[in-house]
Amino acid sequence: MFFYLEPEVAGGIGPHSELHREDGRLVVTRLNYQFDGWLWMRSALETPPR
Repeated sequence: MFFYLEPEVAGGIGPHSELHREDGRLVVTRLNYQFDGWLWMRSALETPPR
C-alpha cells in the first residue's frame, strides 16, 4: 500500500523514521514527520469568538 503525503506546512523527516533503499527506490517503513508550524492554530488564535 502506498500513500503520497503533501503537508501544508514546512517540516521534515524526524529522527524516529525508518528508511531504506530497495531496488533503487527509497522505502519508508515508519515516518516520523516533524512539523515546523500548525496552520489552524494561527487562524484559531487570530479569529475573535462570535
